[in-house]
Amino acid sequence: MALLIISCQSPIKKETPPDVLWYDQPAADWNEALPLGNGKLGVMVFGNTSNERIQLNDDSLWPLDREDWNEPEGNKQDIEEIRTLLFNGQNEAADNLFLEKFSRKKVVRSHQTLGDLFLNFDHQNITDYRRELNISNAVSTISYKSNGNKITEKVFVSNPHKVIVVELTSEAEEGLNGSILPQQTNGQRFPHSKYFYDFSKSFAYERGGHAKGRTF
Repeated sequence: MALLIISCQSPIKKETPPDVLWYDQPAADWNEALPLGNGKLGVMVFGNTSNERIQLNDDSLWPLDREDWNEPEGNKQDIEEIRTLLFNGQNEAADNLFLEKFSRKKVVRSHQTLGDLFLNFDHQNITDYRRELNISNAVSTISYKSNGNKITEKVFVSNPHKVIVVELTSEAEEGLNGSILPQQTNGQRFPHSKYFYDFSKSFAYERGGHAKGRTF
């Protein structure tokens, strides 16, 4: 006995992998931006085509609360005493001493953003927009066409190299024309701690430039 099965169907469309989140428009607010990070550095990618905003973050940046909150009074001797208590099974006493000497539980203000990186372009007639986050490789990709030319933006945060990488490509003959503008918040609600770092000198441009707005 022979069995013959014939099936006619339209071509199979390429499906989006289950580990990819994708959207057909830029983020309308912070809650819709795509998060990336390496445990210390972090970004929120909005995916705007003409005024791209990439919010920057560093886990060492906290608001100033009082003059001494950055430097707990605990010292090496206190650590030795805490260890001794733990070895003797006096966990509650060790915890109380740690909180007294090293904790800052009275500090109730939140972690602060480092600032924003704005990428400004004169992109027009936008079509084929796609914004995605690949959860498996932690890469954000924004792609669209401007006047028929494909533009791609990839963002990732390297853990081994401790850097935030933004890669921009264009199929247009003239390449990309725009400006880069880092913008520091310096604490929208509270001043930053006294160890606040001026990040405006920490950007590397392929074609050089400075932090107060560079045309490329």
